[in-house]
Amino acid sequence: MVKLQELGFNEYESKAYETLVKFDKATANRISTESEVPYSRIYDVLASLSHKGLIHIIPGDPKQYTISDPKNLLDLAEHRKNELTKTIQEIKVLEKSYDLNIKQPIVVGYGKDNFSVIVDEMKETEKYSYNIRYKADPKTKWIKRHQKKGIDRKNMTRYDEETKNNVKKWIKDTKTDWREINNEGVAISIKDDEETMICVIKSNATLLIRDKAFAKLMKDLYLAKWNISKEIKIQP
Repeated sequence: MVKLQELGFNEYESKAYETLVKFDKATANRISTESEVPYSRIYDVLASLSHKGLIHIIPGDPKQYTISDPKNLLDLAEHRKNELTKTIQEIKVLEKSYDLNIKQPIVVGYGKDNFSVIVDEMKETEKYSYNIRYKADPKTKWIKRHQKKGIDRKNMTRYDEETKNNVKKWIKDTKTDWREINNEGVAISIKDDEETMICVIKSNATLLIRDKAFAKLMKDLYLAKWNISKEIKIQP
């Protein structure tokens, strides 16, 4: 059966219309009984359906009701579709406005859930992503997608018993270069001279800074450290 509530029907209208489809024609009393629409509401409901051109009234004593040509229902669906398409376009315009004007230049979050929210708010990488990782948790499928797009990715991490297997998986699966850095509890991601995310592990806090000057400075500092850091190599 058509999901009438997706076309803007309320619950009672849906039940009454579906009942008329089953019985071809019926009195208000029978429609109320079969659809479980309260009798005190049935006439208002039927009047609403009639006003929308979806049912006809058959004169008589008592009068009866029947559905009208289903084309009227199709017209309603097409109208709903056009309205939804228009709404989608308006939301897209609103989204662009949010991206340009509303996004906060500095966002702070605490806890794992807020970390995920902040990550989702970060821009899609287009040119480069330079990272300092704490545990080096493997996300190789994501990286392979970036490799296909030609994105420059660099990663530094502490290289110890806790991270060794993770780093090996990264290198084996993605053929990316990794370098060592002393790290007691910080993760950093710098993207496209635009955004910098800093995670302070022990405080369980995440900071996102949307500032080009800061991102460029962090990139320069990152590359300076990268150039003097030891490359991590694994045995075949």
